[in-house]
Amino acid sequence: MRVAVAGGSGFLGRHVVDALRERGHEARVLARRVDASMDRQGVEHRMLDAGAGPWPAEVLRGCEAVVNLVGIKAPRGSNDFGRAHVGAVEHMIEACRAAGIERVVHVSVAQADDAVGGYAETKRQGERLVEDSGLQATVLRPGLIYGPGDDALRNLVRMVRLAPLVPVPRGATGPLPAVDVRDVATAVVEALERPRTVGATIDVVGPEVLELRGLVRRVAKALELPTLTPSLPDPLARLGAAVMERMLPDPLLSRSQLAMLTRGLPGDPSQAEAALGLRPRALSEERIREIAAGVPDLLPSVRLVTSREHRAWLRERAAAMRGWPVMLLLALAVMLGLPYVLPSVWTRMAVIEVGLSLMLVLSMRRAWAPLLRPSAAAIGLGLGLAAVFYGGAAAFMAGLRQWAPAFAAQVQEVYAWIDLAPLPVRLSLLPLIVLGEDFVWRGAFTIPLAVRLGPVLGCLAAGTVFALAHLSTGPPLLALAAVIMGTLWSMLAVRTRSLVPVMTCHLAWDLMVMFVRPL
Repeated sequence: MRVAVAGGSGFLGRHVVDALRERGHEARVLARRVDASMDRQGVEHRMLDAGAGPWPAEVLRGCEAVVNLVGIKAPRGSNDFGRAHVGAVEHMIEACRAAGIERVVHVSVAQADDAVGGYAETKRQGERLVEDSGLQATVLRPGLIYGPGDDALRNLVRMVRLAPLVPVPRGATGPLPAVDVRDVATAVVEALERPRTVGATIDVVGPEVLELRGLVRRVAKALELPTLTPSLPDPLARLGAAVMERMLPDPLLSRSQLAMLTRGLPGDPSQAEAALGLRPRALSEERIREIAAGVPDLLPSVRLVTSREHRAWLRERAAAMRGWPVMLLLALAVMLGLPYVLPSVWTRMAVIEVGLSLMLVLSMRRAWAPLLRPSAAAIGLGLGLAAVFYGGAAAFMAGLRQWAPAFAAQVQEVYAWIDLAPLPVRLSLLPLIVLGEDFVWRGAFTIPLAVRLGPVLGCLAAGTVFALAHLSTGPPLLALAAVIMGTLWSMLAVRTRSLVPVMTCHLAWDLMVMFVRPL
């Protein structure tokens, strides 16, 4: 059978064309644009804007059936919901009558009977036109379709990867029985090949009924990215969708999609099995990971751990750092006790950090190589962040001088011990101290703590322990600086999976604070 597939170059259309070819049918794709990647044996193409006007006779010549997949998620210029969901159906019916084609499969959408809005209402109008056309038509109503190249799951993956917080519209509690695109494509072919489905309207939905919050959590679990899903007031959700729809060519969420997610896409999963012999599969974590592998990120992630592979890398590094709790206690004891043995802060810090670093390198050799691979990008990142951190520290000190002048005055005590050694000695020892601190506190201790406690709490714990180690070295202001900067440097180590930007940032920051422009 030669089948014309209107909208055949889209997400669902590609899978329908493949399913038709696998069953021995010929497919002719009708689409506004011809995609070169679909130029395969057995696939014809005809340029057609299905909703723009009557279809030329040649687009259906020689075909025995038509599958209509035309649909849009948001209006674009003159291509509004009425044109895509109603006009395209009217023109299809007229063209089928002119070409003598009786068999039609029309793909609509599962939705609540009381769903309102341009998308829902035009979809219903399209269904009624097909049902009243007198053609041998079958209407399929899929639920939320997912698969490689989809909108819904792709955007959820992007949002989960982007941040550990994905707000969910408060009213988005409708059922979302997600269905695999492969099952919908199979349903289309089964409907074509089963004459008894003529006149039927069949739901094609997945076996699980999730709501939007549950779907977000399923994606987050599959990607091993812990995610909070706070409720977002509905007016804010509508405003956000409207802004994205207006500003972005491919919005993460359109107003029509928000309406669907809010009311849900309810359907009866038993209908597809009874009419088509089809049992749609459940949305598995493995399938989510398979789809996510092909989803590019639009924005840099603000997460400390950005992917499942990133988390596995950290676990591997942490496993190689055996004995770190004992080393942590030893480092604390040495840092807190040695001031009473070696009063010179420069000598003491050099001895401590170099000594601990040597012990760690010798005991954890396997763990260090991946953390120390230099690159121009890593060094550049470290230098850029050093400037940012210095600016933040300067603003912080200005605020302290305004609101807590006595506490801010402690900075003079810190600068007093900076001058306890000649400049050449300070410049030669500072790199050793900085590199040693980052080996010990950001390398050996931060990564295991991030794996044990989670990235945020682990980095905060590492920064806090780093500050505790400085309690006997200087005034409370030094400890406060240590907890802030120690946490930031720990976060940088976890985020970049490298000590190179950390060491670069740390050394550049110390040089600016001590020798270039004191705070």
